[in-house]
Amino acid sequence: MKRSPFLFAAILSIYLTPVQSSNGDIQEFNDYINTSISKANIAGMCIAIVSGDSILFAQGYGYSDIQTKEPFTPETVMNIASISKTFVGVALMHLVEKGLIGLDDDVNNFLPFKVLNPHLPESIITPRHLMSHSSGIKDDQKVYLPSYHYGGDSLIPLGEFLENYLSPNGTHYSKKNFTKSKPGKK
Repeated sequence: MKRSPFLFAAILSIYLTPVQSSNGDIQEFNDYINTSISKANIAGMCIAIVSGDSILFAQGYGYSDIQTKEPFTPETVMNIASISKTFVGVALMHLVEKGLIGLDDDVNNFLPFKVLNPHLPESIITPRHLMSHSSGIKDDQKVYLPSYHYGGDSLIPLGEFLENYLSPNGTHYSKKNFTKSKPGKK
């Protein structure tokens, strides 16, 4: 993937940059990012450095809308899509390491609402099912694309959306998020 070296360099340069940087250092970094996203044909992005509850640095680069030249800012709302799986997976495994949750526990033990598959109501859904895409929750564009809505409440009631998203546990697997490659392959 062409963007990986750029992203790695950007992240590495942030960690190597002293927190008390001069304005010249920050400008040099900003210039580097702007040049890099232009070369990589990336419309826009944001970088944030967070420590505890404090935001040490937050800067948008490029555009959130190329046609209108709307700048990308730290407040730009964007669909994070599949990258959220990385954060959720790491957070879940931290809970497993601490013994606060088990991979084969019923997710209903941890949620403030019930999740049942109407096709197999007696079968539990576990974190392992969710992480291996075998929970019976479909990941098809025809199901989730109609739910995309910006500003205000969704046009599809949550119950209706979730009902269309379920299939029997372990019977539906989709590798669409892995593009043309199989999971774990380049």
